[in-house]
Amino acid sequence: MDESAIGRFVELTRSRVSVITEHFSQPKQRAAFHKSLAEYICNSSSRRGPEGALREVDAHLQKANPNFSRAQFDVLVPLQCLFSQRNLAAETGSTGGYLVPTEILSPVEQILRPVSVLLRAGARVITLGSNAVIPRQTASNSFSWLAQTDTVTLTDQTLGQITLTPKRLSGGAVYTRQLAAQSTLLQEEQFDSLGRDAMSAFEKAALQGTGNVQPLGIFNAPVTNTVTFSSTATLANYKL
Repeated sequence: MDESAIGRFVELTRSRVSVITEHFSQPKQRAAFHKSLAEYICNSSSRRGPEGALREVDAHLQKANPNFSRAQFDVLVPLQCLFSQRNLAAETGSTGGYLVPTEILSPVEQILRPVSVLLRAGARVITLGSNAVIPRQTASNSFSWLAQTDTVTLTDQTLGQITLTPKRLSGGAVYTRQLAAQSTLLQEEQFDSLGRDAMSAFEKAALQGTGNVQPLGIFNAPVTNTVTFSSTATLANYKL
């Protein structure tokens, strides 16, 4: 029965269907009655009388209750037939709940992590097999505006080097062979989770690493240029 028919059923049970308590003894009788009752309600606009099992029940109840008044197209139905009676239900395991499967949805809902922005900000990633050095400028040439006959002051840039030492970032997870065989999400979830955790640890060390076994992070490196504000830092009071 569709939603509109259900709505009409509720309305009709309030206004057109007079309810008398009566019991059905056979499941087939109840099924036939329910079918004819649903057809009668769905076809109520045709103004036809009840048919099939509903007509037989209505006639029986009229005979048993001669003093019960009703309108022209009302029918008498047993009260019990309007209520669902089932011995099995999904809520309790022993009465049917054990037959209801539990569905595992994918993908796995990941824990909240900081957004990865280091590489998108332009950081370079260098893979090392041993120590390495990178030449760098520590001071640049100076330029100035001069009059036509002023003498140009020549300056030299200053060079230095950055020493790079490989660092080791490690992590992992342990799971049983049985879990690997039974789980349909383990491999996908583990690779995704380990990759995200490794990137979070990598970015944290690149920004705030303390040195020694960790990389020396940008905020802790002595050569990192800084800007000091006398008041709250805003775009308006920041000057190159």
